Amino acid sequence: MEQFYNILKESLNEEMGWMIDHIYEDYKNTEDILGFALSCEKILRLYFGTDIHEQLKDLLIYVLYVYLDYDEDKIELLLNDYDPEHNRYIQ
Repeated sequence: MEQFYNILKESLNEEMGWMIDHIYEDYKNTEDILGFALSCEKILRLYFGTDIHEQLKDLLIYVLYVYLDYDEDKIELLLNDYDPEHNRYIQ
């Protein structure tokens, strides 16, 4: 999860980086990378006023594959829950 956080934070301006820091504090001691990604997506969607689901999903796949050594099947199973419209993380 730390890799996802670092890459995401580096790509954002200082104000958004600060917001991502606060979300990360809630998740850093868990392995809930989907919860973290979806929480970030929710706040980024509000900030930018646009749907960034596919961009964050692509970043998440990259981190899972490159840094966490997930195989394609494991990534696919995990991403079945990555739906911002019908997900337990998005209220």
